[in-house]
This record gives sequence, C-alpha cells and structure tokens, in this order.
Amino acid sequence: MQTNAAYIGRSVLVGIRHLDADGNETAFVDFFGIVEKSDDRAGVLLRRSDGQTYNLPPIDLDDYPPNHSSYGIQSQPERVTPDFVVTFDVHPPKKN
Repeated sequence: MQTNAAYIGRSVLVGIRHLDADGNETAFVDFFGIVEKSDDRAGVLLRRSDGQTYNLPPIDLDDYPPNHSSYGIQSQPERVTPDFVVTFDVHPPKKN
C-alpha cells in the first residue's frame, strides 16, 4: 500500500451501481476525480471534474488498478485515463 500522501493528485474513476432488493440495477452513476486527501480513517477525498468533492470510504486504492487504458463515462464527452477504477454496489436496507 502506498502512503496516503502518494495518492494526492492521482486520478480515480468511480462507478456506483444502485440495486433493488432483487439485485437488479436501478441506477448507475460514474464520475472522474483527482485525490485531494487520503486518510486511513476519513477515507479518500476526490475533487470531481465538475468542481464538487466526493468522499470515498477508507480503501487501499492500489487494490483498484484500471483494466483498460481509457474509459468513457456518462458525465463527460471525452475519454479518461484513470490511475485507479473503483466500483461500488449500493443495496437497499434489509427489511425486518
């Protein structure tokens, strides 16, 4: 694992897939950002290409290398070449 400071300035492509109770995709969001801060407790703070920030949970970005040299994303017309690619599935809360 790199030190937290080594991630500063590195690029991350994030994909978030929202699922219903049956596991079917109901929404998908993706965005590209640059790491501004990285902390073992607070997580990874990204500056998105639209200027907003987004906080990822504490993760080791080295576990998320890109599979391709460039990616197309929904929020930008141009392709991006990230240092890391992170994806998350968001499940609804379980009913009691």
